[in-house]
Amino acid sequence: MTLASNALQKAIYDRLTDQITDTPVYDHVPQGSPMPFVRIGAITALNWDTKSDTGDELSVTIHAFDSAAGKKGVQTLLGQIKQALHRQEANLTLTGHALVTLEYTAADADVEPQGEVETDRYQHGVIRFRALVKNS
Repeated sequence: MTLASNALQKAIYDRLTDQITDTPVYDHVPQGSPMPFVRIGAITALNWDTKSDTGDELSVTIHAFDSAAGKKGVQTLLGQIKQALHRQEANLTLTGHALVTLEYTAADADVEPQGEVETDRYQHGVIRFRALVKNS
């Protein structure tokens, strides 16, 4: 049996790269990658077993990065991510598992320091999802 988190991460990656074609999506960002880009972050799993099924409740964090001065670009990326994933269970295929639900739970965006100079900053957005996955 494979972990549901691995299957969900692959399904999210496949869906995002299919839906957001002008922005790279990474699990690990290669050094020197230009912004904007999306990075699939932490996936936390909790037991979601019932009397008749086994499964996981997963919390997924996805990061969006943009070098633009304002938040518009990163917030647009967050909106694209939400549109691609929120309640789109039928459009995500998990090998060895059945995706019961995938729902947006929260998002935020803020400016982050990039270097030592105060004016050297980038925009960082975070969006979170909750997924329920049954083992097949």
